[in-house]
Amino acid sequence: MGLTLNLLAVFLYLLTALLLWKQTGRGAEHRSAAPRAKVMLAWLAALACHAAGLAPAVMTGDGLNLAFFHAASLAALLLSLTLLVSCLRLPLELLGLVVLPLAAVVILFSHADPSRILVAGAAVPGIQAHILLSFLAFTFLTLAGIQAVAIYLQDRRLKAPGSPALLASLPPLDKMEAFLFHLLGIGVALLTLSLASGWLYHDDLMAQHLVHKTVLSAAAWVFFSALLVGRKLLGWRGRTMLKLVLTGGVLLTLGYFGSKMVLELILQRY
Repeated sequence: MGLTLNLLAVFLYLLTALLLWKQTGRGAEHRSAAPRAKVMLAWLAALACHAAGLAPAVMTGDGLNLAFFHAASLAALLLSLTLLVSCLRLPLELLGLVVLPLAAVVILFSHADPSRILVAGAAVPGIQAHILLSFLAFTFLTLAGIQAVAIYLQDRRLKAPGSPALLASLPPLDKMEAFLFHLLGIGVALLTLSLASGWLYHDDLMAQHLVHKTVLSAAAWVFFSALLVGRKLLGWRGRTMLKLVLTGGVLLTLGYFGSKMVLELILQRY
């Protein structure tokens, strides 16, 4: 059943991406509600299969299994879900051309990975809250990073009309920027709570191999927070915004998955 659900999720994610490509390629004046509804239904079905296939692998009878690829699959699931919900507010489906194929690839790797890395203390409500906050923070800030790249390309398209017309399917630049900082605000708040809960519930960062994650996540928090302050006080945008968002995103990814990849996949320390 797990293999069937995972393969179905992969198929539906790729099908949704294909439908999105056809839909966004038409231009705003040729899009209608019916094709968009088909995209959303296929997307929802992909999410349902993804969640159903991932749940037994992560929530085992022995505890919470967050081996590298299972954790990456959970992050991809939340990222895909968050983007879908965001599309109800703004037509951001174009970003799905990045997120959905990525989710499909991660599912394949997670199903092929038999590792069982059980999280110590996962039954403690505080640890559960910390894990959830960490994944949600990563989700919102990663989506903000993808959107920041889209805004940068969109801005270049305005200055150089020869750029890909596909970007015309995105909302106006001012709405994109406003929503980007909305995502960043939520992400920074969640990351703040994640860092605070981590300090409260993890006793020995060195013994639990968490010091790199904590330092890199804290550095990412500094970059994201600096961007929010700079935007408010100095009106930062454009390349400055992109550099800070991407720098924070890289640090956060290294903190959440970089050290985990080195420990589990290269050094095989669990």
